[in-house]
Amino acid sequence: MPLYRFDVFELDVGLYRLSRAGEPVSIGPKPFDLLLYLIRHTQRTISKAELIREVWQAEAVSDSSIPTCIAAVRRALGDEPDSPKFIQTVRGRGYRFIGNVASEPETPAKSTQRAIATSGSKAFVGRQAEMASLSEGLSRALGGDPQTYLLFGEAGIGKTRLIEEFTREAAAKGAAVLVGRCREEAGAPAFWPWIQILRTHIESGCQR
Repeated sequence: MPLYRFDVFELDVGLYRLSRAGEPVSIGPKPFDLLLYLIRHTQRTISKAELIREVWQAEAVSDSSIPTCIAAVRRALGDEPDSPKFIQTVRGRGYRFIGNVASEPETPAKSTQRAIATSGSKAFVGRQAEMASLSEGLSRALGGDPQTYLLFGEAGIGKTRLIEEFTREAAAKGAAVLVGRCREEAGAPAFWPWIQILRTHIESGCQR
């Protein structure tokens, strides 16, 4: 997932995290999505109709929903509507992100490294049978035979760590690793994990 940097802020799409000088900033799901959309269309005025269609996904939206959400984003950024650094209100037209944004497409290798970093430095033990099965499937997939695996189990059993180890192996062997994550809370757009995967595929310039 790409990272977007502006001023002292960083928006991490993969982790759904806004940070300021390295420290997490509290922001709700919808304000996060709104900020992300504005950043992805920086310097262009985004109408309320477009925000309803693309961010709210055609949900029933009250007249106050967008201004309230914009206000929440401004609070998170410490932005003032009368002298904005980031979000400018274009009266009668919509909103525009005016900050200078630097984007960094996250490569499969970086994605794997970051996932491993967040899991800590504990040695990976056990799950040899599962890893062997996944590795065998990876070899077949790299040979042109598509594979699908479903990993399930109780919470805390080690599913995420297993996938992190497997994606590290896959990236090392030259596979394109594209990750989509579901949200635990309500409010995510329809097909959100697939949208993340496709966006990462396009933004990274992946040819596979």
